[in-house]
Amino acid sequence: ENTFDLVLSSLTSGNRSGTGGDGSMDSCFTALSIHQVLKPDGVFIGAMVGGETLYELRCSLQLAEMEREGGFSPHVSPYTAVTDLGNLLGQAGFTMLTVVRTF
Repeated sequence: ENTFDLVLSSLTSGNRSGTGGDGSMDSCFTALSIHQVLKPDGVFIGAMVGGETLYELRCSLQLAEMEREGGFSPHVSPYTAVTDLGNLLGQAGFTMLTVVRTF
């Protein structure tokens, strides 16, 4: 605890394949773990894919399966929505949040 000045995370979080299918428990646990290892006023910088990533692929797979099978099941795991990310980090104890969305 309180060991690091900086924690970097690149594409290691954001997949919502956890508890109940929404991953909120997994994401919150990860954010809590990161917050615990940071020194007071430490910095967390993370990059991840977000909610609309692979949207076209998901739609294409669903349409093709609907035509062939008459129904579909998801083949691409959902990702955390950008709007939920700030809330999860805040619940984990982070302050002075900046969430940037790029395309």
